[in-house]
Amino acid sequence: MKTSTLLYINPNKQETFAFQANLGQDYKIVHFKDLDSLHRSSSRVIREADVCICAVHESIIEFTGFLSKIRREYSKQQLPVLFIYPEYLSDSPLFQHVPTGVNDILSDELSYKMLKLRINSLLKKKSYNDLNAQPKASTKKHVNFFKRAFDIVAAGSALLLLSPILLLVAIIIRLESKGNPLYTSKRVGTNYKVFPLLKFRSMYQDADQRLEELKHLNQYKAPAKKEKAKTEMKNCADCVLKKCACQQPLWTDEGVVCEKVKSEVEEKEDEAVFMKLAKDPRITKVGAFIRKTSIDEIPQLFNVLRGDMSLVGNRPLPLYEAEKLTKDQTIQRFDAPAGITGLWQVTKRGKADMSTEERIALDNEYAQKHSFMMDMKIILKTFPALLQSEKV
Repeated sequence: MKTSTLLYINPNKQETFAFQANLGQDYKIVHFKDLDSLHRSSSRVIREADVCICAVHESIIEFTGFLSKIRREYSKQQLPVLFIYPEYLSDSPLFQHVPTGVNDILSDELSYKMLKLRINSLLKKKSYNDLNAQPKASTKKHVNFFKRAFDIVAAGSALLLLSPILLLVAIIIRLESKGNPLYTSKRVGTNYKVFPLLKFRSMYQDADQRLEELKHLNQYKAPAKKEKAKTEMKNCADCVLKKCACQQPLWTDEGVVCEKVKSEVEEKEDEAVFMKLAKDPRITKVGAFIRKTSIDEIPQLFNVLRGDMSLVGNRPLPLYEAEKLTKDQTIQRFDAPAGITGLWQVTKRGKADMSTEERIALDNEYAQKHSFMMDMKIILKTFPALLQSEKV
C-alpha cells in the first residue's frame, strides 16, 4: 500500500520535529522551512504530494500567491491544503473564514490524533474525487444540492421568524448569570472538520472547568471491561521532544513499557465515549428550560447558513468525544453531514438508558442511508420528539 506524502511548511524547528515524531510513521513527510524553498524545489515534489500543510505564524496573506500557483499549474491534482495557526491568533479576522483554495484552518492546539483523522478524511475524499466516474456520483451531487438549498431557505426563514425570541432569550440569560448569552464550542463535523458551534449558554461560566470532577454523573456508562491489549513500548511525547530514552520505564508482565503511555491507554479504555451528565449542577434555571425546549439549539441555524452543518445529520461532537471514535466501526458516522437533529434524536429521545453502541449504530445507519426524503421524515418526527420529557 502506497504511503501518502505530506508537504509540511514550517520554519519552526521544534514544531517540525514534533510533527515528524508524531506523524512520520504514518506518512512520508517532505519538509520546507518556507514558501521560497518550496518554489525553488522540483515541480515533481508538488505533483507527488497528497496533502499540503502550512504552519501559519503571522497571517495568511503571504499564501495567496502560493495557492493561486498550486491551483493554476496543478489543477488536475486537486491538492488538499490545510493551514495550522497559533491559538493566540484565533481572534484575528484573517482566521475567521477559510479562504478560497484552502480546505481547512486548524488551531495548533488540536491533538495530532485529530489532525491525523482530518488528513485521512481529505485523502479519502481526494481518492473518491479521482474515481468520480462511479454511477452514484451524479446522484449524490443532486442529493447534496437539494439538501443545501433546503438548509439555506429553511434556516434563513426560521431566523427571520424567530429573531424576537432570540433577542428575548439572550436578555433573560444575561440577567440571570454573568457572561455572553451565546456559547461557542469547537465541534467535529463531517470528515472530522472542526468548526465553532453556536448555542445559547445554558450553564454557568466555569462549566468546562468542572467537567472532569463530574464524570461520575455521566449517563453513558463506560464499556464493560475486556481483556487488556498489550501496551506497545514507545516513548511519550515528552521524551520524543527531549530526544531521550523513556524517563518513566515500568516493568510489568508485558515487559518494559512507558508508564505515561500505559496510563493514557488505560484511562481511555475506562472512559465512556459520550458525555451527558444526569442532573447536571452546572446548568442554570433558564438553561434547564431552554435545553428542555431545545431553544438553546436555535443559534445553530447560523452554522447551517455558513455551511458548517445541516438541519439534519449526525450531531457534531466535542473534540474529546471525537478522539475516541477512531475505530473502523465508528469512523463511518463522520462520513455523513453534521446536523442539528438526526436519526438517534428522534428514535431515542426521552430514553436515558440508550447505550453508546445504540447511538453509534444509529449514526452509522444515517451515514449509509441518508437521502433528502429521509431528512424530511426526520424533521417531521423532530417536533413531536421535542415534547418528550428527557433529552439524550
